[in-house]
Amino acid sequence: LDANPLYERTRTEGHSLTATWDVGAQTTIKSITGFRRLRFDDNLDLDGSPLPVAATGRRTRYHAFSQELQVTGKAFEDRLNYVAGLYYFKDFAETLGPQSFFGGATAFESDYASHTEAYAAYAQADLKIVDKVTLTGGIRYTHERKDIRRLLIAQPNTPQATTLINVPFGGVPDAKFHDFSPAVTLKYEPTDHINLYARYAKGFKSGGFNGRVNSAADVTQIVDGKPVIVPYFKPETVWTYEAGAKGEFLGGAVTISSDVFYSDYRDFQARVGGGAIGATANGSFPVLNAGKLRIWGVESEIAVHPT
Repeated sequence: LDANPLYERTRTEGHSLTATWDVGAQTTIKSITGFRRLRFDDNLDLDGSPLPVAATGRRTRYHAFSQELQVTGKAFEDRLNYVAGLYYFKDFAETLGPQSFFGGATAFESDYASHTEAYAAYAQADLKIVDKVTLTGGIRYTHERKDIRRLLIAQPNTPQATTLINVPFGGVPDAKFHDFSPAVTLKYEPTDHINLYARYAKGFKSGGFNGRVNSAADVTQIVDGKPVIVPYFKPETVWTYEAGAKGEFLGGAVTISSDVFYSDYRDFQARVGGGAIGATANGSFPVLNAGKLRIWGVESEIAVHPT
C-alpha cells in the first residue's frame, strides 16, 4: 500500500459573466460567458486486499468555454414574446490511466482524450392568437465536431512494451453531427385557473466516440476501406407528443395536473458490456446505437390543501 497510496483529489473551478443591455422598453440583449476547469486524480485498490493484486489510477484534466448571445423582447402590445440567440461551446478532456496487476507482472498505460466544438442558433416565440389561446413555436440548429485520441500500451516503460492501440488526434476522421429541433405548443386557458395544452417537440442527444475501447472486438467501423477501433456512435433523437390539463379549484384548495405522452426514440444510445458483439469480454463497456425505443403513458397529480 505504501508503494501505491490510495487517494482521490478533485479541484473544480467555475466562472460566469453575464452582461445585460436594455434596448428600449421591450428589448433586452444579454451576453452569457462561462468557463469551467477540472483536475481529478486518484489511485484505486481494486482487489481490496493488502496485496498488490490490482491497482489503477486516473489523471484527468478538463476545461470548457461557452459563449451565448441572447435577445428577448415583446411586440404587438405584449401579444408576442420572443427569444433568439447564438451559442458556442468548446472543451478538452484527457485521462491518463496507469494500471498494475499482480505486483506489476502485468501493467498497462490506458490514455484517452477528446476535443468538442459546438455551434447553435435558436429562436422561440409565444403568440397570443386570441385572449385565451397562445401558440408557441421554436427551433434550434446544432452543429458539433468531435475528435479522439486513444493510447493503450502493455508493459509500459519496459523492454517488453507493446503498443496495442495508438490513435493520435487526427488518426481517425472527426465526428460531425448536426440537427434541427422544432417544438410547437398550443395552449388554451378557458379560465384564469385552467390550462389545457398540446405539445410536439424533437430532442437531440449528440453522438460521440467510444474512447475507452480495448480491442476491435468491441465495435468496429470501416473508414477509407480500413477498420478502426474507436468509431463514433450516432446521435440519439426523440419525437415527443404530449397533451394535458392543469387547474386550480375551490379557490386554490385543490390543484390537478394530468397528461398523456408518447415518445419515439431513434438510434437510442445504450452502454453495453465489453465484447457484446465480439468474441471476448474485455471491460470496454462501449456505447452503441441500440435502435428504436417507444415510451408512452398517463400521469396525474392531485394536491389538496384542507387549510
